[in-house]
Amino acid sequence: DPPNGLFFIANGSTAANADAWCQTVDVEPNTEYTLSFWAMNVDGVNGGFPGELALWIDGVEVITPELIEAGWEELTGTWNSGPNTSVEVCIKDVLSAGPGNDYGFDDIWMYNCTDVIPQPIDAGPDLQVCSGESIEFQATVYDGYEYLWLGPGGLDNYGLANPSFSLTNDGPDPVIYTYTLELDTADTGCPQIDEVVVTVIPLPAVDLGEDEVICPGEQISLSVGTGWDAVEWSTTETTPVISVDQAGTYSVTVTEMGCTSSDEIEVITPDLPVIELGDDQQICEDEEVVFDIGVEGLWSDGTTGSNYTSSSTETIWVDYLDLGCLVTDTVDVEVFNYPILDLG
Repeated sequence: DPPNGLFFIANGSTAANADAWCQTVDVEPNTEYTLSFWAMNVDGVNGGFPGELALWIDGVEVITPELIEAGWEELTGTWNSGPNTSVEVCIKDVLSAGPGNDYGFDDIWMYNCTDVIPQPIDAGPDLQVCSGESIEFQATVYDGYEYLWLGPGGLDNYGLANPSFSLTNDGPDPVIYTYTLELDTADTGCPQIDEVVVTVIPLPAVDLGEDEVICPGEQISLSVGTGWDAVEWSTTETTPVISVDQAGTYSVTVTEMGCTSSDEIEVITPDLPVIELGDDQQICEDEEVVFDIGVEGLWSDGTTGSNYTSSSTETIWVDYLDLGCLVTDTVDVEVFNYPILDLG
């Protein structure tokens, strides 16, 4: 937070890059340091120039010049100590113009990230998920830290330690995404970075095909194909192929690389009528016989209809076909001539 109470206040120099404050500081060699300070504009003259401050270490600019135009602003930069064991840190007044150029600063802080980060970042293990599955990251959570996820998308909140995400993969091969977690203790400027690799497995492409028809007294085979890690039918069978002899809805669930997918198929049996032409018939030469099956069928003479009239010696058959299922019957008709009587 911005400083409270006493702070350093200056009437800016008319010489550019004048030292406003300098101090020699001991440092650890080859260490990454973060430097920060707060500054504000204290010019009370309307239209005066705002101060413009920068931070230098041993004559090298670390925090680039920034105009101090309003209330407290925090300026932050990073620097590596290299072989040095001590350095001179200076806040410089870059501006040489007036009126104005009056500023204040406070809370000058130089620290290395090793000292201010007590816990190492851990974004959690790499994850393998199924397409469309909702899952959370498993990063280690620390109080007082700020989290930021970077990646290809799909997260519900990029600022949570462990956001949930759902990714889709229409296949056929697994897709790999890399997410980066950046963790920073609040206001320290010492981020840590760790990565999580997410492998998205496509759902198994299971397809039982179109609905099937089964004729009474028959059976058919249902197949889900081979190569699955596991198969389970609604009949509790676990083989790739099953035989069924009853109408109904049959479903199957297959597992591949830990991901499951299901499909179902309807097996239909048509409602077939009973076709009976009756016993063979014997009739006289001036008689006829009518056969009626009550539904439209195909008769042996090529005609269609529900009835057939015969007055000659013949073998008669009729077929009734529904959804590929056949019902048939046959009858013989024999015609007898009247005897010729002659008494002379």
